[in-house]
Amino acid sequence: DNREGRLTLFIQSANKKLKSSDIIYFIKKALPNYMCPQAIIFLEKIPTLASGKIDRIFLKNYKPNENNLYKSSNNLYRLS
Repeated sequence: DNREGRLTLFIQSANKKLKSSDIIYFIKKALPNYMCPQAIIFLEKIPTLASGKIDRIFLKNYKPNENNLYKSSNNLYRLS
């Protein structure tokens, strides 16, 4: 899965009831179409470096599994 040039949303959540459809609904209402992510990845914890900053290299190379990945279809973010 190559995410180069694609927007990916990483969400830290232990809430198992959080649905990607709810997130997409909010995103569609709050952001322009070009800013909507093509993938949503749920993580229990966002990885950080010793300095406390987000480990962007880890996220860039992260390989999601089907349990924590949502991929959008081309029409998903089309605004009516």
